[in-house]
Amino acid sequence: MNQTRDALIVCITQYTDLAMPPEIAALAKGAEEMAKTLETKGGFRVKRLPVTKQGDKEFIDPEQMVMANELKSAIEQLFIPKSDNPPTTALLFFAGHGLRKEIKADRYEGFLASSEANPDEEEWGISLQWLREFLEKSPIPQQIVWLDACHSGSFQTCEVLETSQVLAHDRCFISSARAHEKAYAEGELTKALLKTLDYTKQLNPWVDHLTLIEGLEIENQRAVGSQLFMFDNTNKPIILTNKAFDIEADYKNVCPFKGLESFDFEKKPDDPLYFKGRTQLTHELLEKVQSANFLAVLGASGNGKSSVVRAGLLYQLRQTQQWQILPVITPTAQPLKALGTVIGMPAEQLIEDILI
Repeated sequence: MNQTRDALIVCITQYTDLAMPPEIAALAKGAEEMAKTLETKGGFRVKRLPVTKQGDKEFIDPEQMVMANELKSAIEQLFIPKSDNPPTTALLFFAGHGLRKEIKADRYEGFLASSEANPDEEEWGISLQWLREFLEKSPIPQQIVWLDACHSGSFQTCEVLETSQVLAHDRCFISSARAHEKAYAEGELTKALLKTLDYTKQLNPWVDHLTLIEGLEIENQRAVGSQLFMFDNTNKPIILTNKAFDIEADYKNVCPFKGLESFDFEKKPDDPLYFKGRTQLTHELLEKVQSANFLAVLGASGNGKSSVVRAGLLYQLRQTQQWQILPVITPTAQPLKALGTVIGMPAEQLIEDILI
């Protein structure tokens, strides 16, 4: 299965009719840092908008405008690409003006403002209602949308109609302000995202969207005033940054092939970085342990049971910080005695409890 990851990084600081606070210039710098982070530490193929080239490298260009038709076309290509082999993950990041239009009494619609936006002439930009409905049609299984704009919380509150095409999606939607609020012009969400995406500051050498939201919730608790980041996500982890993606990391002296030895993050913390090909199975095991108090992983000797449990399931559970994980045991000839050793209960008491 194709495991590519695509990202569209949009930062609009040039508008023909909307006021430009001085602080908004900082958005372009943050957006470019976001693009580089996702490229170098997230394994994403990044498209920038607007873009300029310096030699063979691309950068966000804060002097260019982005019109609504160009922005809409780029979003469509990201989430419904004209390809027989679409990516596994698609990420949209937008920084710029956000607008809110009154549809009728007490009903509003949010927009990502394109450069020609002018409410007085009914030019608004990209409808967040349209974006939310468009995502329902997307074949991309992992969808990420981060909006650093005024009124961007409208995206989470959109009413999405049921479609005949039922697709399963894992999602991470984050907005910088509630539907009725203006966002801070200096890009507080962008700063918080970049801070939390830094896997070197985490306990583990990676960040998924659940870890990201935990970090942003801490930032919410520190926030001054009423503006708070908004979240809407599914519980299946989506990896965002990872040491394994980091093109600057040194792996010259690492052999990722372990032969018949199992992957085990407790013995070798970097093992999960090289444990590949069992993502779907790991997610299935994670879903099962959420709803059952017993899970058996069975299979022939040497087919990877130990690795998927130790470097897959248990490693993922460790990241949530919601599980107490006891040491892995080998049953031996006296399995109840081995179990009693790690839970602090004599084998005789275990047998009695089981019989009861």
